[in-house]
This record gives sequence, structure tokens and C-alpha cells, in this order.
Amino acid sequence: MLEVLPLAKLQLWPGNIRRDVGDITELAASIEAVGLLEPLVVTPSEGGGHLILAGARRFAAAKKAGLAEVPCMVREVLTEEARLKIALVENLQREDLTPLEEATGYQRLGELGLNQRTIAEEVGRSQGHISKRLALLELPTDVQAQVVSGGITVADAAELAKLAAHPERIKEAVRFGNIVHGVHRQLEAVKEKERFDQLVTEAKAGKIPYRQASMEGGGLPKGSVELDDYSIGLDAAARRAHRKLDCHAVTVLTDWQGARKAAICIKPANHPTKASRRTARYDREDRKRKEQEKALSTAARARRTFVRELIKTARWSREETDPFLLAELVHASHASVQKAACELLGIQGHKGKGPYASWDYAGPLLAEAEKPKRMLAVAMGVVFAAFEERAGSTWAPERLTVGRYFEWLKGRGYELSAVERARLPKPKKAAPRG
Repeated sequence: MLEVLPLAKLQLWPGNIRRDVGDITELAASIEAVGLLEPLVVTPSEGGGHLILAGARRFAAAKKAGLAEVPCMVREVLTEEARLKIALVENLQREDLTPLEEATGYQRLGELGLNQRTIAEEVGRSQGHISKRLALLELPTDVQAQVVSGGITVADAAELAKLAAHPERIKEAVRFGNIVHGVHRQLEAVKEKERFDQLVTEAKAGKIPYRQASMEGGGLPKGSVELDDYSIGLDAAARRAHRKLDCHAVTVLTDWQGARKAAICIKPANHPTKASRRTARYDREDRKRKEQEKALSTAARARRTFVRELIKTARWSREETDPFLLAELVHASHASVQKAACELLGIQGHKGKGPYASWDYAGPLLAEAEKPKRMLAVAMGVVFAAFEERAGSTWAPERLTVGRYFEWLKGRGYELSAVERARLPKPKKAAPRG
């Protein structure tokens, strides 16, 4: 029921989900000029007045504009749950809440006994939307403040929420620049740390004595050597026999292979002859490596001289260069760009085998390019994916290249939004006439 009620008889509902009405100067000026066009949503209170369920910002602006009375939509609402539902739905329909205020409302509905599925049905949102909003409340307060101010997008905040159980890693993910990549790296680091801790627990529970690695797995225990092909020179049979000696132990290392158990000798002086064999082998390998580096350096100088002359003549065809250029374009791209390109082109990546296997996207892209008339599509798919990854960057050089990308899309019929138009390259000023 629509009624005109005096402002003096209105007060904010104590359970109001809006935290801050923000700057209401322009809204107050508009209300002073044409009146309050959108009614407040209120419910009768016990004291004879009315509680405001939706419209806290308009209420504050109306008071600032000097209005004595305002139009109100009166709802007979008794329960706290019903009031909260109305406040949420009314504000969401007007897109009048910040993401965190919205999340707070969902949280309170949950505290009243509603699950996410029921909340989604009540407010007309998807369950995934409810889940992502609630995840924002798990972020540190300083990150939440950046979401409110617009310094971090809601999408990026949803990514950061994946690290809610590891708040100390959230700042590292933000500091990385690209939050999606930063979160991915931190999640991988969490998995690696969990695997490291699991291996340490297993090693301590085993029958072989455990020695803690230095620098949290970054190096061997002091004074020890690893029993591998580059340690004290023991052959396979001797390494197996080493397990029965009192100098045999186990540790957990973290290196390019990830976290792993490693058999070690804590008294390498027990094997002096083997140590001398190891030194001699290291010397041979070092000489071989230096000879190889010298040969590679000589070959590189000759090769670059040849390539310089080749570039000067530029005698090659598109049939020769296109596959070569495409392969380099694909391999020079980050894995995230390769993955996005596959998604744009409708190509499925390949998962490798083994515990440390990763996804391969470069291979499927190059295979797709070999199909008739697909090479250019694959190349542009990689280029589009690279531009889309940089589209959210605020770094000045990135803004310029992304602006040219937006301009290119506009010339092919894409309708730019306001934020995209703002990033278009500025037209060059005409030179003054002399």
C-alpha cells in the first residue's frame, strides 16, 4: 500500500544491511528539485512509526533536501526473516547494494536457517552467485575495503576467496599484479607445502632415521650428501647396502621436481674413496660442459651472421614463414593465454600422466592449425586471448595496446561500453600552423 508519511515518523530498521549511504549530495539536490520519485519500503513499528526496510540512502538524501514527508510502500511484515528478505530483494532489484552489503544480507539469512539454495530461490539469484558473494566475507578486511572502493573487482575478489584459508598468501596474490595468475601460483604453493608436510610426517613415522632439511626443504641437512648419481659415488648396489649403515638417513627436499623424499648419508667421511671418485667425475663433467658451452657460443655467432643476411634479403614465402611464426607465437605465450585461446577456438587441452603432469594447450593449438584454413584462426585466437588477459591492466603501456584492441573490435561492429571507450587511443593533436 502506497502512503505519504512524515520523515519524523520514520526510522531505519536496526537490521538494515546497508553499511554506508555514501555521498548523497547529488541525490539530495535531485530530490530537492523534483521530489522523491522512488518510494521507500517500510513496515509498521511497535511505537506507532515505521521502520525503513529499503531506501536508507533515499531517506538520508530526503532529510538533507529538507523534505517533511515522503512516499512509502507500506508492507505488513512481522518476522525478522521476512523483513530481511524484503530488504534484500528490494535493494537488489535497484542494484542499490555493494557486493559486501549483499553478502552480509545472505549471511544473515543463513544465520536464520536458510541454506544457499533456498536463499537463491528467495532473492532470485543463482546458487553460484550466492556462494561467490558469501566467499567475499572470508577475505581480510583490507581486501574487502578494496572491493568496496573498486580497487579490486568482484571477479578478482572471488578468485582471492579461494585463498581464504591462507590469508597470509592473499597479499602475495594481489602483489603479483594479475590476480588470477597470482591466486593460481599461491594455490600451487599451498599444495606443494601440504605435500611437503605429508612427506615429512611419513618420513618421521618410518623406520629410517629422519633429518630435517635446511631452509624448509631448500637444502640438505648440514654435513650430509644425497645418495644419488652425483653424491659420494656409490653404485646402485652400494646405495642399497647403505641402508644398513648407521650413517643412512632420510630427509624431504623441495626442488624442481617438487617435494620428495631423499636418502642421505650423514657421515660422508665414512666413504673417502668414493668421495675422491665423485670429485674426479665432477671435474670431467665440468670440463665437458665448458667445452660444450664454447662450441655453442661459436655456433651462435656464425648462425646470427647468417640470419642477419637472411633478414636483409627477405626471400621467403608465406608458406614457409606462417607455420614458423605461429609455432613461436604459441610457445611464447603464457599457459593461461594458451588455455584461453583453446577455449575461444573450442579446442580441448590434453592432461599429461603422472603426479606432476600439467595440461598441454600448445600441442592442441598447433594441431588445429594444421587443419585446412585454420592457421589464421588459431593465430588470431592466441592474439585475442593475450589481449583479453591484459584488458584489466591499469599499467600505462598495457592501456595503450588494449585501447587499440578495443578500437579494432569497434571497427568490426562491437559496441563498446563506457569503460572500454575511455581506454580508446586519444586522437593526435593537429600540428599548429606556422
